[in-house]
Amino acid sequence: MYYNISLQNKLSQNIPRIINNKDYSEYKNLLKRIDEVLRLTGMDFDFANHYLNEQLKGPNTELSAKQISKYSKYAITGLRCMIIKHLKGPGFRELSVRLAESSLLQWFCQIGGVEKIQVPSKSQLQRYSVCVPENYLREFVSDLLSKVTGETNILNLKSVFSVEDIYLDATCLKANIHFPVDWLLLKDGMLSLLSSILVIRKHGLKHRIQVPGIFINRINKLCIEMTNSRRKKDSKKARKKIFRELKSMTKIIRSHARRYYKLLNEEWNSRTDLTEGAVNLVLERIDNILTKLPEAVKQAHSRIITGLQVKSKDKILSLFDDSARVVKRGKAGAEVEFGNTLFLAEQSDGFIIDWKLYRPSAPADPTMTIESLRRIEADGIEIKSAAGDRGCDSKNCRKLMYKNKIENNICPRNPHELIEKLKSEDFRFHQNRRSQTEGRIGIIKNNFIGSPIKNKKFEYKEISVAWAVLTHNLWLLARLETCPAESLPKAA
Repeated sequence: MYYNISLQNKLSQNIPRIINNKDYSEYKNLLKRIDEVLRLTGMDFDFANHYLNEQLKGPNTELSAKQISKYSKYAITGLRCMIIKHLKGPGFRELSVRLAESSLLQWFCQIGGVEKIQVPSKSQLQRYSVCVPENYLREFVSDLLSKVTGETNILNLKSVFSVEDIYLDATCLKANIHFPVDWLLLKDGMLSLLSSILVIRKHGLKHRIQVPGIFINRINKLCIEMTNSRRKKDSKKARKKIFRELKSMTKIIRSHARRYYKLLNEEWNSRTDLTEGAVNLVLERIDNILTKLPEAVKQAHSRIITGLQVKSKDKILSLFDDSARVVKRGKAGAEVEFGNTLFLAEQSDGFIIDWKLYRPSAPADPTMTIESLRRIEADGIEIKSAAGDRGCDSKNCRKLMYKNKIENNICPRNPHELIEKLKSEDFRFHQNRRSQTEGRIGIIKNNFIGSPIKNKKFEYKEISVAWAVLTHNLWLLARLETCPAESLPKAA
């Protein structure tokens, strides 16, 4: 269902004219152009229309005019706030402060006012970030692509925006974890349980326990001793002794955490001032650690006491991020990385037309290439050539490209085939352009997603990557050269 959305922006303060600051002027012009792109393509209202239709899936069967206005403003403000977040990279708390102090950002996010201005809180910004699922953001990017590649040249671009040539590559999106040393996982788990216990005690529920600060000091001391034990003569024996003390302390803290879990679960409503949401959050955190800590102890025991290695697929890398995987890409300075594989496909101008973040250990590059080509085909995008590094080359990939009449500019693994292909000027051109995809990956990871990514749950990682891709593409379109105003056809 498509709604007629009519929104009247609030009267807001004038954006101050800042002089002698080139960086600010460029940033201001960038936001104005992104705003223009959203208005010319109608993506603002498409996003709001989708959000309105989502509201009908609940108890509502019909929306009043007041509800349509309310939900539309919510959706458009949320869309624009997420664009700012991924454009500049602040956290939710910092973004809320920036919105409060910047009239430029208030204008862009349409939250201005004269007498008073209400900006979204950090919690509201977090809700904006998950107000739509990842699959819709993928459709949203596809719709944006279809609108800017039309013959009408709606954005008045100077050169033709084409998706005939695509360039493929994969990277590791690093997880926000420290190097997964097994005994450090015990430290992480114990400190997390103790911090939860401190929260419960702070809000009035107390059970017999030694002062938690004493446990924290003892844990830190043991960890320092474990680190320094490598320099000792009998390092293996010393490490085993310290590890056994850590195991003993883990058992004690787990027993205290179970008692506090039971106490909070049964008496939070009558003896604390905590809300149900806050209680559920604390209980979930304690339960997560109590469930995983025994396996982490077993893993550390296997390596330190018995000297047996744990396979990568069975290894716990983090107690807080279940989706982190061991990624071996053999890069200089990063032989092994910890995170998730991200595969990207961009067109010649740098617009990202396809992407996928893999939760399990990713398949080989040729398999990811085939999957990407099939997703692009399913979106109705017709491409003429595809280029990638030699890791993307395989027999099945070549067959698929031949079947779909796609020119194969992927670097072949066979050196003799490469020698023959290098005789083609077209192949050399696409391989030279393909090298720029490495730079595009660095831009999207470091400037728009954040490296490492802050999210812990994989579902939130997927949504964050989708928001980053959308913001990157709007940023790219806003920076493309346009025709001068005097060259436009004048109205009759």
